[in-house]
Order: sequence, then structure tokens, then C-alpha cells
Amino acid sequence: MTMNAAAAAGLAKEESILLAIRQQGREPTMEEIELARQKRIATEQQTKANEDLQKSLDQIKEFARDLESAFKKWADGSKLDVKDMVRSMLADLATLAFRQSLQGLGNALLPGIGSLLDGARADGGPVSAGGMYLVGERGPELFAPGTSGQIGPNHAMGGG
Repeated sequence: MTMNAAAAAGLAKEESILLAIRQQGREPTMEEIELARQKRIATEQQTKANEDLQKSLDQIKEFARDLESAFKKWADGSKLDVKDMVRSMLADLATLAFRQSLQGLGNALLPGIGSLLDGARADGGPVSAGGMYLVGERGPELFAPGTSGQIGPNHAMGGG
């Protein structure tokens, strides 16, 4: 059985948490093992969501290329089958609308995974290796740093 990218990312997250505990010279407790399992699941879900988002972006790019091609044909006087063009554009728009509705469902479920997070850092703040944080200036994103560090607030970098 081949492991998909989401499962691989989740397993790597779980293993990194357990390894960090073992590097402290002790075995993980049952609670720590369960937390690592929950973070693995959350990482798998986030990786899958990222893959779905990339597919949506690829579809948008394809739609834009199709539209550009149709306008080029129109501009250079080539024969343009308007019915086929409109049919294709409507199919692409329907697919995008469906994906948007799924994204809305994902955002509605996001509060349920809050218990798996180590905190929110949309406004900046410290992060620890092996933790999982809610970040994002343009909507919720999960961040799982490999090393401890600091999230800089967007406004400190001249952003919004």
C-alpha cells in the first residue's frame, strides 16, 4: 500500500513530536502519544486541504487559459464556437462554485480542531518546535514549525 502525501505528512508530524520527547531522555506518556496522534490527524487533514486548494487554483488557471485562448481566436479573426466556449466556461464555474462550498464547510469545521492546536498566532508571537498554531492574515492556516521561533505580526512588516 502506497502512503499518500497527507498521510506521510501526518506520520512525520507524529514521529517528530515523539522523537522530541525521547530526546529529552524519557518515554512519552499515554497523553503525549494521544496528542501526537491527534496532531497527526490534524496535519493529514490540513495537507489534504492544501492539496484540494492547489487543485482549485490549477482549475482557475486552466479556466483563465481557456478564456484567453478564446479571446485570442476572436481577436485574430479565427472561427470561434461561442456555444462550446460558453459551455466550457459554465462547467468550469460550476466546478469552482462547488469547491468553494466545500471550503465553506471546512471553515465551519475548523473550530472543532481548535483543541488540537497549541495556540493562534495571527497577530504574531512565539512558537515551539513540534507545536501546531493557527496563523494567517488572509484566513486560517495551520503552521507546524520544525524549530522554535517567532511569528512576526503582519503590520510590523508594513503589511495589512
